[in-house]
Amino acid sequence: MRKIFLLEGDAKSESLDVLTAYIMPALKKAAVVVHLNAKEQKTLKLETLPCLLHDDLIITDPEKLTTEICKIAEVDPLIMKEPEVWPIAKKFLFEGSTLTGNAVLNELKETLGSKKFLVADHITLADVFAALPGLRALKELPEEKLKEWMSVYRWAVHLLSLPCLDIVLDSRIHGFKIFDGLLNQEEVKSGSEEKKEGDSKKDKKKKAKDKAKEKAKASKGPEVDPFAQLDIRVGKIVKIDKHPESTKLYTEEIDIGGEIRKIASGLQEFVPIEELKDRHVVVFCNLKPKPLAGYMSHGMILCASNDDHSKIEVLIPPEGAKAGDAVTVEGIERSPVTEVNLSKGNNPWKKVEGKLTTSENLTVTLNGKELKAAGGVITTKSLKAAHIS
Repeated sequence: MRKIFLLEGDAKSESLDVLTAYIMPALKKAAVVVHLNAKEQKTLKLETLPCLLHDDLIITDPEKLTTEICKIAEVDPLIMKEPEVWPIAKKFLFEGSTLTGNAVLNELKETLGSKKFLVADHITLADVFAALPGLRALKELPEEKLKEWMSVYRWAVHLLSLPCLDIVLDSRIHGFKIFDGLLNQEEVKSGSEEKKEGDSKKDKKKKAKDKAKEKAKASKGPEVDPFAQLDIRVGKIVKIDKHPESTKLYTEEIDIGGEIRKIASGLQEFVPIEELKDRHVVVFCNLKPKPLAGYMSHGMILCASNDDHSKIEVLIPPEGAKAGDAVTVEGIERSPVTEVNLSKGNNPWKKVEGKLTTSENLTVTLNGKELKAAGGVITTKSLKAAHIS
């Protein structure tokens, strides 16, 4: 079994981490990805990271390493076959950490043009390596500034909807906001331009469709609060192990009240396993199931984190709360939907996530109102003004 070693905080390792996460379903049959810090690198006496080890073979050259990873996963024809891929991919692999702000956005805008992806009509290595610097640059912009970079923004939102890629990007670019209104404005603008070009029939059809949508929306009555659509409960971890093929994930079995859920959580680097055994946690239960490193995860343990995601704390249910107790907010009546799909931009979690935080008293709040369960308040250990995810 080949081993791919990546170094925490290293730009090239980050790019390769995105690549390996995206192709993991195919890669895991032939290789295991190991994330190391500087101390662990020194202990293992690995002079250069990232690298790939297999028997007596060691590959440290990033370009050769990338080629070998794609080759052993048997995906190289899919993401590397176009001749234009490598020049763009290499630019972001070797210069991604130095390309910031408008520099990276200009590079992406010029390359994208009117295309959906950077090079081909499907994702390639160029998109994979450009994802992190692109998302980081976009995240720093307020909504009104994003209008200048709509082609790049649409590209980024699309990447965040792709299986496997969405998880690793969301973990690296915490709190990236998807503005549905902005995307809708762009669609309207596009429709207006088509009308000017003489496509009046299409414009009329669009107006009729919009009118029908408004009528249907009106007939549904008042809009349900997005938090009400979330099924968040107290859970108890009854079994936990380190994922056999990931240095970041735990695999848990969690009692959420008459049902045991299997969930994978990226907490290995932040919370010792002993602290999680038999612990009560707060669980986002109606999240759409999806495989994480080959493990089908159905739900998410909610945690607080600081801005750079370097510190994470598991949320704490109140004393006396038991598995299955609903987490509520005053004035919002629970009405959970069957399933929340995070790949859809208008999902209720996206609307709620940016409004959840922790107070000076370490209580978890939504728009200033405390989250409660069994009459008590949900809290965190030490993080104030934290993100919740």
